Formats: sequence, C-alpha cells, structure tokens
Amino acid sequence: MIPGGGRAYERLHWAAIPADDEAGGTCEPAATALRMIPPNQTEPLSALWKYGPVCRHGEIRLTALTTTPPA
Repeated sequence: MIPGGGRAYERLHWAAIPADDEAGGTCEPAATALRMIPPNQTEPLSALWKYGPVCRHGEIRLTALTTTPPA
C-alpha cells in the first residue's frame, strides 16, 4: 500500500524502432505529454514527455508499481 502523500514508481518500456506498418518508416509523431490515472482515481494526471517518439503506434509497457525508486 502507498501511504497518502507517498510516491510510487514503475518502469516504462517503449520501442525506438518503427513498426512495419508505420508510414514512411518513421514512428508516430513524438509525444509531448504522458497521461496516467493513479490507482483508486478516475481523473488522469499529465506529465511532460521528453523522451522522443514512442514507436509501435505509441505502445508503452509497464512494470508493476513499487514504492522503491528504480536503480
């Protein structure tokens, strides 16, 4: 359980190589924001995305939430 005001972490994994069907061999347009819905909430939060394009049609895979920061 994450205490009120606590922090949670999860790793994000995304591709930097376009899928075969992404037009012209390039990725989808580069994102500018990441939207997520925290556990037990219904409204999304937004964070600045500064990590470039997310290939494979914007697919991002996630690991499980943890209270331990990634190394």
